[in-house]
Amino acid sequence: MEIYVLDIEMARKRIPEKPELLIGILNSKPPLNVPAEVIPSSLRLDYLTYVFDDIDERYEDYVLIDEKIAREILTDFSEYKDRIESLAIHCQAGLGRSPAVASALNDVFALGSQEDYFELYKDTINRIVYMAICRKAFELGISGKEPVWR
Repeated sequence: MEIYVLDIEMARKRIPEKPELLIGILNSKPPLNVPAEVIPSSLRLDYLTYVFDDIDERYEDYVLIDEKIAREILTDFSEYKDRIESLAIHCQAGLGRSPAVASALNDVFALGSQEDYFELYKDTINRIVYMAICRKAFELGISGKEPVWR
């Protein structure tokens, strides 16, 4: 499966060439908490959005990814994975949360992407997001691999 890590502007302009799922990771605070206005396409099966901030510990008035959000991402993606040929994931800048979600889904579901998101985004990838999704996948029995901190 092809996986695209995008910023919000790239997501707005993206026109899928194959059946695709778009996932948006939104900030919890205005004005950055609004989904991208994407170009309509019959090849985009859905545009799923989740709200959590690009933080690695709890801060007052910000949303840290939690077990509920991780479960939603995993169960929602499970519903689409056999019907799509590409997956596009965006956050605001395309540097922290979206590569973390891409890497986690690729690892959990063995999607076959050869991209090493940890190498490509080594200075910015949000490891808390990656671990939350992988840990929840292990707990749910979706993945037989216990997550390892990377």
